[in-house]
Amino acid sequence: MKWLMIILMGLVSVFAILAGFSMIIDTTGVGLQFPSSMLDNTPFTNYLIPGIILFLLLGIYPLFIIYSLIKRVKWSFLNIYKEYWGWTHTIYFSITVIVWILIQSAMVQYSYLQTVVGMIGVVLLVVAMLPTVRRRYSK
Repeated sequence: MKWLMIILMGLVSVFAILAGFSMIIDTTGVGLQFPSSMLDNTPFTNYLIPGIILFLLLGIYPLFIIYSLIKRVKWSFLNIYKEYWGWTHTIYFSITVIVWILIQSAMVQYSYLQTVVGMIGVVLLVVAMLPTVRRRYSK
């Protein structure tokens, strides 16, 4: 199950890095075929800020978590619960993905990719909460 969590986070991370970077370098969204009208119901005038958030929060952040799940890095300053910090941050990340998709779905036109990414977030949360996975990462 550890590898399933890593693969799911890796998928989200790769797509978020690619899409986020594209939104940062082309704030019009043309490169991703995002019409500017998608931003009509949002507080954003271009794709720069959403791109930065996507790139960092859903792209770079999970790479640290993946590394921690593989190497079991002891960064105690990140640990606020009894369980290993990489596990708790897996929970945080999966919730972040779900919330990101819910907000995105409310603000922009629907895409099947939102459903796919949202389901990945849900599956990641369920897998991380399995007793066997939780035991694996308890202190």
